[in-house]
Amino acid sequence: MNDLFAGTAYSGPGAVCGICGRALKNPASIERSIGPVCAGSAHPKTTSKEAEEMRARYTTEVETVLGIAAITIRDTGHDSTKSVTNDAERVVLDLRERGFKLNMPVIYCDSMGRWDGLTIRNGVFAGFYPLNSPGSTDYKEARVMLATMMALRDQRLGDATPRGPVSVED
Repeated sequence: MNDLFAGTAYSGPGAVCGICGRALKNPASIERSIGPVCAGSAHPKTTSKEAEEMRARYTTEVETVLGIAAITIRDTGHDSTKSVTNDAERVVLDLRERGFKLNMPVIYCDSMGRWDGLTIRNGVFAGFYPLNSPGSTDYKEARVMLATMMALRDQRLGDATPRGPVSVED
């Protein structure tokens, strides 16, 4: 939980394949943002058109609630596309390419209405964390949880300027 909200703005080519989300190590693959398998040099998984059609569909906005600014994503996909959950690596890559500052929390409402956060390290997706209690889909509860987590993090790190009150009135 130490790096829960850690992340940095990233410029330049991606470090994960833009089609399958696998980590890229080869400099040429990193520059293209696509690995050799997906690029067709071995066993291509999908065509570019098929990959584009399967990608997650979602809306994004920066919202400030309880004094905490967060990139808020709402999954709008249909049965024929990936969910944000199943396309998280590409979603983070898209955010980075669109110029979002990934040093703020990124939260999303999944296709089942639950709120979760995306852990991002060095501009790359690194995992999920829950913001709702089991079975809940309440946005306000999720934002209170996010504010509480941020306040605890700030307290643990000795931040002299807390990011805002933890209150349900905001």
